[in-house]
Amino acid sequence: MPTLHRLACFRDDIIFIIYLYQKWIYPVDSRRPNEFGQIGTKEEISTSDTTSLASIKNQVQNMETELKEKQDNRDMEDIVKEKKNIEKDIEGIRKRNVVSSESKK
Repeated sequence: MPTLHRLACFRDDIIFIIYLYQKWIYPVDSRRPNEFGQIGTKEEISTSDTTSLASIKNQVQNMETELKEKQDNRDMEDIVKEKKNIEKDIEGIRKRNVVSSESKK
């Protein structure tokens, strides 16, 4: 392995160690307001994690059922449109047959 590549890898390792050290020294301030202006405490954060996971699961399940219903509705709408198109095609064929049979007489 070339020497410059070794130095570059060593540099990356040093930067990663500095990152870990800063993460350890400067923890995330949970009392800092977020983008919605809400301020959390450590107790609220630990209890809200479990409730938020349950609520997220419920929301995902609700969204999945809504998507299935919408898909079913879209399928029905597509079937109805297809039926109308087929009926129009049949009417057009009948009209052409009537016109062609009249022209043969």
